[in-house]
Amino acid sequence: MDRNTAKMARKALQTLVDAGIDGFDIEIGNGSFGHSEVTFKVVLRDKGAVPAGQQMAERMAKMVGFEMVNAKGDAVVEYRAKSPKFPWIVKKAADGRLYKYSDEHMKMCGFGAGV
Repeated sequence: MDRNTAKMARKALQTLVDAGIDGFDIEIGNGSFGHSEVTFKVVLRDKGAVPAGQQMAERMAKMVGFEMVNAKGDAVVEYRAKSPKFPWIVKKAADGRLYKYSDEHMKMCGFGAGV
């Protein structure tokens, strides 16, 4: 299998996802391909359910005393426990981009007192 065939398979899979399944949100992740197959990560979630990373962020923010949104409108969208230096993922209100924050940076940016 070559790269172009994998891209065509991804597009075909995306059209199926766009049709949707009632009651579920579907996300297709990146793919990897080998000699004769292509593998895609697919996430199937109950419609309206909060993603696991966001649930973790809400729990950790409550535990350490951080707010989920600061005065500028920047929002915490994910917490990555396996990333000890920069566990917080913040979506900036100004440009909509995602940034990695340390606990110290969270304090400096007005998310609360924290640890």
